[in-house]
Amino acid sequence: MHQQAVQCLNVFGSRRVAELKKEFSGKLFITFFDPVRNATRLTMASKREAQKQIALAQHGGLELVLYGRHAQQHRRIQGLFQYDATWRAVLVPALTMTQPWFCGVFLHELFHASKDRKRVVEKRQRDTFLNPAWVDEEVRAHEFEREVLSAFTGGQYVHAVKAFIAHERDLRLRDIQATLQRRGFSAFDQLFSPASENEMSIRRAQVLVDATFLFVEKEGGGIEEKREAYISIFKKNRR
Repeated sequence: MHQQAVQCLNVFGSRRVAELKKEFSGKLFITFFDPVRNATRLTMASKREAQKQIALAQHGGLELVLYGRHAQQHRRIQGLFQYDATWRAVLVPALTMTQPWFCGVFLHELFHASKDRKRVVEKRQRDTFLNPAWVDEEVRAHEFEREVLSAFTGGQYVHAVKAFIAHERDLRLRDIQATLQRRGFSAFDQLFSPASENEMSIRRAQVLVDATFLFVEKEGGGIEEKREAYISIFKKNRR
């Protein structure tokens, strides 16, 4: 998984990816989540590797916490991938994923890690859940994820999302999710290799967010409209 994560930082020449590469290259290390102890442990592949991990942990490294299926119901696990601001670590499920989607989601969480580090340096409080600043960061992270997916497909992913919007006459913002479910996701799935059920759920969620944000842009909306739309999606799908 470490190698796959490192490859994501070299995937393409985006400004944002370059910034993350500068910040995190050579500083990623893996630990394992122990749900019984609610703590992480070093991989301990060797004494030398353990010493390297400890040094990274003490000197600005970013912990990637790998967790298995048995830990998915633990209270700390709020989503398949997540940045945990308390641990200042990215939680990563032990899943086999296609490279475009692993990189898309991983870089999304790395974006949050970078923002959180800046808050710590500047001694600013973390944004509270669902407040405007918190949602704005989520909007930017999802748009970054879309940028990654577009790069992997030579722009075809964004083209497919825009084609969906253009095809549906009289499409309304509140009907996007139902329309996607009615039409199906084959136009998007054919751009990527077959995947597990868990990855497919990640794909569906991102396509919904991308279609929503691009529709808002088409209608002349900006960050405020995207913020409201994201909150609506979040509340509707959290039930």
